Amino acid sequence: GASEAATAKFAIASDGSLSTPTAGTSNVRFGVNAGNSIASGGNYNVTIGDEAGTALTTGDNNVAVGYAAFDSATDQNGNVAIGYNALTAVTASGDTLCTAVGSQALAANTAGYHNTAVGFAAQDANTHGIRNVSVGRDSLGSDTKGSYSVAIGDSALATQNFTTATNANNTAVGYFAGNAVTTGTNNTFMGALAGDATDNGNDNVAIGHQALSANAGDDNVAIGKDALLVNVKNQNIAIGSHALDADVNGGTSIAIGHNALTTQNPATAVDMQNVAVGNSAGEALTTATASTLIGGLAGDAITTGGANTLVGYAAGSALVEGSGNIAVGYQALDADAGGQESVAIGANALGAQNFTSGARPSNNALGLSAGASITSGINNLAIGTFTLDALTDADYNVAVGTTALTADTLGSYNTAVGYNTLAVQNMTTATSSHNTALGAGAAEKVTTGVLSTFLGAGAGANITDCDGNTAVGKSAMHTNQLGDGQVAVGNDALYSSNYSTATAAYNVGLGHSAGYHISTGVYNTCVGARSGATSTQITTGSYNIMIGVDGRPSANAGTHQICIGNEVTGTANDTFNFGKASNIVSNTFTSNASFSRSSDVHKKTNIEDDTLGLDFINDLRTVTFNWKPNSEFPEHYKDYHPTKNNMETDIKLHGMVAQEVKAALDKAGVDTFGGWSEEEDGSQRISQEMFIHPLIRAVQELSNEVKQLKEKLNA
Repeated sequence: GASEAATAKFAIASDGSLSTPTAGTSNVRFGVNAGNSIASGGNYNVTIGDEAGTALTTGDNNVAVGYAAFDSATDQNGNVAIGYNALTAVTASGDTLCTAVGSQALAANTAGYHNTAVGFAAQDANTHGIRNVSVGRDSLGSDTKGSYSVAIGDSALATQNFTTATNANNTAVGYFAGNAVTTGTNNTFMGALAGDATDNGNDNVAIGHQALSANAGDDNVAIGKDALLVNVKNQNIAIGSHALDADVNGGTSIAIGHNALTTQNPATAVDMQNVAVGNSAGEALTTATASTLIGGLAGDAITTGGANTLVGYAAGSALVEGSGNIAVGYQALDADAGGQESVAIGANALGAQNFTSGARPSNNALGLSAGASITSGINNLAIGTFTLDALTDADYNVAVGTTALTADTLGSYNTAVGYNTLAVQNMTTATSSHNTALGAGAAEKVTTGVLSTFLGAGAGANITDCDGNTAVGKSAMHTNQLGDGQVAVGNDALYSSNYSTATAAYNVGLGHSAGYHISTGVYNTCVGARSGATSTQITTGSYNIMIGVDGRPSANAGTHQICIGNEVTGTANDTFNFGKASNIVSNTFTSNASFSRSSDVHKKTNIEDDTLGLDFINDLRTVTFNWKPNSEFPEHYKDYHPTKNNMETDIKLHGMVAQEVKAALDKAGVDTFGGWSEEEDGSQRISQEMFIHPLIRAVQELSNEVKQLKEKLNA
């Protein structure tokens, strides 16, 4: 018969290159039926292997290598299928841009696009999922419609399967990483067996061999070998090998560091709220909750003690059952096993404290070595470097300021605020010393003195062993060493007080520089600025009372002098003086006890004879009377009160009536007499001693009349 026209199947060019002509452009095909359907418009394709790309017609830029690889595609573009049945089912048109390398890789994919699958059966169940990456045998091998996942490693995400279109956003890198995930989303697993038991958990991160291996919860982060190894709860963070590796039921904990919280494991599901950061931080903790442990070995012995905050290497490292403690700093609170509710901030702060389970010492220490030697003392507060650092078994002390109360071992109930306050105090036996010092250097030399109060920079600065003193003001009682029972209030008050032997001094200085020069005098009271301290100041004198600015005795060694008023000077020992400056009233209380006042002619002017005499006296009426109650006073009087009575109404008194005295004065035409006065509210008063002067005048007038009568009788 007639022969058919010859058709070129294979060509060798003059340069030796091979080609397999198709209706399209630049296509390569090798194998039975490989690319045998490529039509015009199907360009730049490579099909190698029997049936490879056999249905391809107008698709471009595809590579199909292996038996039946890419054998259902017709017009798809940009795909790579290498391996037996790789991408064998794809039917969607257009730029599917899938890469499948491995036997049956993406074998079921029909409409999915932008997927990459490398390995035997990688993504072999995927039909519609998009933008997935899987590398390794069976990686993403069960998912049909999940998208945006990355699985790298043998069987990584092997059981993930979304039956409806879902953006899974899971990432698994490592052998069996995320192997059990079914419908969980937004997970990241890196490392062999990382998150390998997670099924429907979401938003987890696991990096490291077996990290988060048993997880069934959400929002966990595990980084490091065996981190969160068996946990099934939520919102934990474990970073470091074996961090939180024993916890099954606990949630909301953070463990960062090798063996951090490695034994935590509550018996039932509970939010633990623990934070441990550092090598072996909280490594013995089992059921304690709400603790924060930051630093290598921080809280590494805690088992059941909760609500602790420990920050720093070995901070609280001996705590077992103690709870509610705060320790911040190298080895802070590192010896205590069972104490509760203490605060130690600073290297070695409360470093020796140690109480049995259940004790509430409530000590607070802030500063380098603050309270470092306290063993069993309670309710102490130390703020500042080396404050209370020698104290062992003493209670209720407050020390604020560098080296405040730094030497005391057994003193209790002390308060020291300021640099070096009570710095050398040291009670060698248990003593309730009750000292208070506030101000830089206040009472800085006290050794064994007790029951004293010092407020102000340098107050009581030289006191050593004396008791019951109070000094308030800069340098108040500055020099005193051994005087007891003194009170100095005001800058430099009782500044010079100083006794060479223990002395019950009992001086009081109230006011700026009050009693400044008292050295060895005792039982003096000086009230007012510079009282007892100017001109003839008190030095060795005793039992004096000076009230008023610049009040002073008659001599440095004066005794029993009382001066009241500004610039009042005592007249002699055993006198009471009051008034102002040179206008002083005096009383000598050891003899006739009468009052005297200045009447010196050199101090007077306009001297005239007084006119008040016998006629005035004759116009006065002496009466007996009882006081009315305050409620019967005129209501405008300042001492009126409708219910309260301050008057002794039952006592019969002798005297005069002020209004009648005023009438007699008006009759005499005198308005300068000091025996009568009127207050602002209109009530009137009399001063009985002032009537001595008109009485003297009356006696003189009577004496003169008697003299005249005698002269008439004798005439």
